[in-house]
Amino acid sequence: MIVALSALAAFSIYTSGISTITHFAIIIGIATALDIFINYFLYKEKPMPKSAIITGFIIALILAPSSALWAQVGIPLFAIASKHIIKWKKVNVFNPAALALLIGGFVGALPSWWAVSPLVWPLGIFISWKMRKLEISLSFLAAYFILFTALGRIDPGMEVMGSAAMFLAFFMATEPKTTPSSGNGKIIFGILLAILSLGIAMVVPAVDFLLGALLISNIFKNHLNAVKFAFFGNKLFL
Repeated sequence: MIVALSALAAFSIYTSGISTITHFAIIIGIATALDIFINYFLYKEKPMPKSAIITGFIIALILAPSSALWAQVGIPLFAIASKHIIKWKKVNVFNPAALALLIGGFVGALPSWWAVSPLVWPLGIFISWKMRKLEISLSFLAAYFILFTALGRIDPGMEVMGSAAMFLAFFMATEPKTTPSSGNGKIIFGILLAILSLGIAMVVPAVDFLLGALLISNIFKNHLNAVKFAFFGNKLFL
């Protein structure tokens, strides 16, 4: 995941200018430093802060480089703090990056998804497959394209070239701790994510519908893991 996100970041720096390196350095550095501090002083542990680096990369790839310094510092701080605080039975409830970015949007630091590029497809498919979350990515994208295209809310041709929805599908909706692990649960999660995205986009357009939908879907992770269905003849049993 870190390698894939690094490739997206490198491409973004190449296309947007060398000055954006500072943007990545601040956000990833803040996220990593706080995670190391919390693990060392609160838990007396010295783990490699891989999840913090991933969170930092995701925030930096979504939050615009032109964002105010307070946002570049405050959003990764909030993300890492929420990762350690907001838990249920010692497991994260919400995707930390999504939660911090959504909160940031409420106070003026709107997500821009500025670094989305065609590289999302090959890198994302591989990562999603490697993490055994491809069912989530594909079920979400299938439902998303059908629903949003039917209502005229997206241009499918433009979306295929790289979009926020694809980035979310491959790099955020696949986060292992906040998404289902069962086969049925992953498929339903992806479809639910698409339906919620459409609902939020229609009812609350001021909110980033992708981040909002992901956070709501995170709440149902454990319930979806318990869902089982099978076809017998022409009947569907739940």
